[in-house]
Amino acid sequence: MTRSQLKSGIEQRAQTNLQIAAELTDVVEFLITNGHTDSNTTIKTPALKSQCSEMSYNRIERLHSEMGMVQKYKQGPSTYLIHGQKGVVNGQGVSQMVNQELRKVAQHAQQNSSVRAVVANARNFPTGKALQDLTNGNFGDRRERLERIVTAIEDSNVTKGPYVKIVFRTPANHYCASPLAAQLYR
Repeated sequence: MTRSQLKSGIEQRAQTNLQIAAELTDVVEFLITNGHTDSNTTIKTPALKSQCSEMSYNRIERLHSEMGMVQKYKQGPSTYLIHGQKGVVNGQGVSQMVNQELRKVAQHAQQNSSVRAVVANARNFPTGKALQDLTNGNFGDRRERLERIVTAIEDSNVTKGPYVKIVFRTPANHYCASPLAAQLYR
């Protein structure tokens, strides 16, 4: 009885034709039956995705924004800068870290012509100019350049050197069933 009331509530709140009511109900039922029913018992996106086979980002967002069946909480800063070896490095001289990693790439590319060719291809430069102005530009351009070059090296057949990416990540959202969903399920 409780699952059918929950499914009916989801169907009534859908703003468009709902072909996936059962799957949406599975997601909300998972939250409720696993105790994720208030802001103190939330579950992070990766854990929810791995534990609930019906969960997808679009489904959880629809349950949150369109139907009010799920509450979403954001914790921490809006983005994190993560160094491939040091972890989170927000506010710790990341501009200098990017330049240091780019210099490591340049040193490796100077010693290995295959690496230099991959760097040139990643930058759309001729091989002879692959390392030109590598550390020039604003922080965002240099960080993106580093990420693009390291990814190209990792995806190639050349041996990677002692450099890493510095990437932006958004924190995982936390979710729980809304009071409305919990009430319908009772």
